[in-house]
Amino acid sequence: MELRLIYEGPPKAATRDNSRAKDKHLIRREFHKQLAELWRVQRPLTEIAYALPDKDQRPSLKSFSNQYARYGFNFLPLINKPFNLVCSLDILFLRRESPGELVRHGGDLDNRLKTLFDALRIPETGHEISEFRPSDEENPFYCLLEDDALITDFQVTTGRLLTPLKSGQHSNEVFLVIKVRTRVTKTEGFYGFDFSAL
Repeated sequence: MELRLIYEGPPKAATRDNSRAKDKHLIRREFHKQLAELWRVQRPLTEIAYALPDKDQRPSLKSFSNQYARYGFNFLPLINKPFNLVCSLDILFLRRESPGELVRHGGDLDNRLKTLFDALRIPETGHEISEFRPSDEENPFYCLLEDDALITDFQVTTGRLLTPLKSGQHSNEVFLVIKVRTRVTKTEGFYGFDFSAL
């Protein structure tokens, strides 16, 4: 399956002195909203989302997200080890900069991508989300990745963002389109669910 996640805002570069934990979670929240919709409409995710507890011994959405309960959140990653899924990413990275200036201004590109990749996964430590509590709409909290080690490869295409600034926007904000391609690593399904369509 292919899906696209969109982000518009300020992805800041993580540094040794500032891990950008707050920024990562704010980005993670934007992806949560889009992934919640995916779980609502895409089979076999809908079968898990609407499964009754104990029906055919299959996990319900609540029981599955309980496996990823951490730091006051019940996370629900799409790409995870029980589903035998991995993914590749194709990132379109648009910014209001002249050609050749993408790396020199606003932080090193590698470090900005690190911020993005961390925002796509479940937090590894409580420090990453210590300032936050889940809202009613964030239970479960949908993430793309259980672990960013499940990204098998990625490519980045950079370009100049030409849309006019909106009211309240800063010129260093970016527009990202992240194409996610999923791949099943084992033929046997998770509790009989067929993830080959993902």
